[in-house]
Amino acid sequence: MRIPSIAALVLAASAWAAAADVDLDAIAKETEAACAASATTKATAEVIKAKTLEAAALIEKEGKGAFAKFRGKSSPFVFCGTYVSVYDTNGVVLFQPIKYKLVGKCLADLKDANGKQFMVDIMNLAKDKGEGWVDYVWPKPGEKEPSYKVGFIKAVKHGGETFVLNVGTNDLTPEQGAKLVAGK
Repeated sequence: MRIPSIAALVLAASAWAAAADVDLDAIAKETEAACAASATTKATAEVIKAKTLEAAALIEKEGKGAFAKFRGKSSPFVFCGTYVSVYDTNGVVLFQPIKYKLVGKCLADLKDANGKQFMVDIMNLAKDKGEGWVDYVWPKPGEKEPSYKVGFIKAVKHGGETFVLNVGTNDLTPEQGAKLVAGK
């Protein structure tokens, strides 16, 4: 039996690592394009909540391993002009399919265009109730101008870690969103 040289092993390992490399820029652009294309189908509160709960179930089962399923043009979690974002309980981004460079950054002090610290609201809701709705103003994917948005928030645990999911939509009116936020 022939034993491969260390150089051959290093070369094989390097080739494997390069093949496993993920082009996050390309995937982010693909996800953003899929998000824009799916925006012709308008989201309802029921669809947003159902997709959030479906994503939460995947995280409960797979932890961070589920994140790859939340991006790309064929992801069922890129729908109705929206997608899944995931944070820890301190507001640190764990997953963001379009603005992936935010991963690892703390957004706890982030304010919307009206000065609302909506990330604080998201984290407090996740810690206090485990799930519910938060509203804020934020640009639609691919747009610069902010518009009214309401997101369904769900906290879920896996392996001792708590994940906070947010799936939002710009398709509901402020009146509809206010009812959701109020729990009506």
